Amino acid sequence: MELPSWALRYAQIDDRAITKKFMAKHSAQVVFADRPRLKNWMKQRGWPRSLFGLESTFLKQMLASDERFNEAIVDQVVEIKIPVEYYVMSKEDLQSFDEAYQNGEYDAVVAGLKEYRRAIDAGVTLEIEFKKYTSTAAFYTWAHNRYHRLEEMADSWLLSN
Repeated sequence: MELPSWALRYAQIDDRAITKKFMAKHSAQVVFADRPRLKNWMKQRGWPRSLFGLESTFLKQMLASDERFNEAIVDQVVEIKIPVEYYVMSKEDLQSFDEAYQNGEYDAVVAGLKEYRRAIDAGVTLEIEFKKYTSTAAFYTWAHNRYHRLEEMADSWLLSN
């Protein structure tokens, strides 16, 4: 799932449990060290290595314990971005959506709102004007009430891919 940069943070030591959860939901972004370095690092620690599926073997081993996860993060053989837990939509972003909507730039509004919807789908709690949204349905209701013409005026509405 492609998430905007504001919805992500780097996994840190002691983030194994939450990282494992987000990886199962396909909400984490993983960047590995180059293959030779990764293989050598695994070899030095006695981790199993396979000719095919090196990265998946590495992830399975890394997520097996806090110690292994922390070691991989500290040694920077993998960079993992996971969704932030909470995000507040700025007044400026909201104002920008409102202005675009008033100017008839419906596709631009939908494109921006889709980023927020994907973040919610990934598990981010989104706050807009002091109200928290944790489900796509609740966010859709808010968007539909605020921007009621989008459904009929935009080529790609909020819930489409």
